[in-house]
Amino acid sequence: MFAESTAGQRVYYVESLNPLTGIVRNVFMQSRIDGQLGLVVAREGSHTEMPDGSRYLVFKDGRRYEGTPGKLDYRIVQFERYWMRLDPVPVNGKETGIRQAPLNELLADKTPPARAELLWRVGVPVSALILAVMAIPLSFVNTRARRSYGLMTALLLYFVYNNLLS
Repeated sequence: MFAESTAGQRVYYVESLNPLTGIVRNVFMQSRIDGQLGLVVAREGSHTEMPDGSRYLVFKDGRRYEGTPGKLDYRIVQFERYWMRLDPVPVNGKETGIRQAPLNELLADKTPPARAELLWRVGVPVSALILAVMAIPLSFVNTRARRSYGLMTALLLYFVYNNLLS
């Protein structure tokens, strides 16, 4: 699994992840800071959050290679445990799009996007109610007629209603 950090400053590769423990195996990380290339290769790693809220990646049993691309002055460091602080993520407020607007704001707003979102929010539960009510007459089977007419009619009604709703 590959992952890239903000602005491409760091690229991570993880071979396997244990979802129960959160430990990753065979980790590769490349970072570029001020033109200096840094590579970290580790047998395993994990994510740790400190009590003060700072977040760290902890790599175990690996090596770090540092240097400038094109030059031969690379430095190799072998480590048992390597802590790397993650940049704090700025918390943006909640999203303020029309899809996240509360119902009372949608009722007060007269713009077409607000009306469309209101129609969508009301239309989906109404479609479930209509299909439940229509199931009663459509489930009647005439023994002399084909059995699939009710099913075909129900599917046609659903598709027409859903397309009109969209």
